[in-house]
Amino acid sequence: AQVLLAESAMLTGHVDEATNALARARELKPQSPLPAIVEANMLELEGDFGAARALLETVTTRKDVEAKAFVDLARVTERAGDAAAARAAWERLLQRQPAHPEGLYGLAHLLWLSGDRTRADEIIVGAVRSQPTPSAVLEGVLARYYASTGRQREALDAARRASTLAPDDVAALRQVAMAQMNAGDRAAAVATARDMSKRFPEDALAWSALAITAAVAGDHAVAGPAFERWMALAPNDPEAVSSLGYFLHLQGDDARARTVLAAGTARFPAYGNLWLNYAVVLEALHDAAADDARRKAASLMTAEQRATLAR
Repeated sequence: AQVLLAESAMLTGHVDEATNALARARELKPQSPLPAIVEANMLELEGDFGAARALLETVTTRKDVEAKAFVDLARVTERAGDAAAARAAWERLLQRQPAHPEGLYGLAHLLWLSGDRTRADEIIVGAVRSQPTPSAVLEGVLARYYASTGRQREALDAARRASTLAPDDVAALRQVAMAQMNAGDRAAAVATARDMSKRFPEDALAWSALAITAAVAGDHAVAGPAFERWMALAPNDPEAVSSLGYFLHLQGDDARARTVLAAGTARFPAYGNLWLNYAVVLEALHDAAADDARRKAASLMTAEQRATLAR
């Protein structure tokens, strides 16, 4: 319960409460690896990738540790710029769980970035196709992989397979909308997202899809209320803050955009997209701080964020 409290406090920006809950969790169960994993997540959110990595490297030496620790270790190691160590961490995860979705994506994507593209495709496509029954989760991971490697038609095909297998999965449906947008079919993307917002009116993912696809399609009358609804439903989502800020810039309201994005960078200091959009707005306002914000964005944005940035 204390670990859950710590995670909730962390995600809502209550750092002191999270720290106190973790201390209590350690008192109650000194041998549990969970407090260390949550602490590492907090360090990553704060941008201290080195400390997070060190903590996770210690945690993953334990035999009883859950797969999430390997996912977190691989991710933070990659963000720290050590691609070789990140690949090794993904490989360790896949040795434990050969079809782990995050592991398949992480290893394949790093191999693709390194230039070993044939092997990258073989790893993830082979795993997806070798399953005894089709998997919506794995098809979704394949769609994500194709999108991040610039193959938008293949991403759309995989996203459609995932949504066919899981027709009520909002995340799978959102992937279809985003893939349609990236493949150039903006009208279809907006229509898919609009249908989602009607079917799932209380789901932030549905409104995020409508906000982004409508904005990219130039339909600001639809996008504006969708962004506000997304923010209302997911106030702790840094992507919601980042996207709203950029949309305000598109509308010419750079003053409010700066306020929104400045608050976002203070609360989510390690989220690269926020810093990029903040830099764009500061440049529009001829603010000298824009250069620092752009450098911060360059150091924090992941390869996937760069590849899938919606404009």
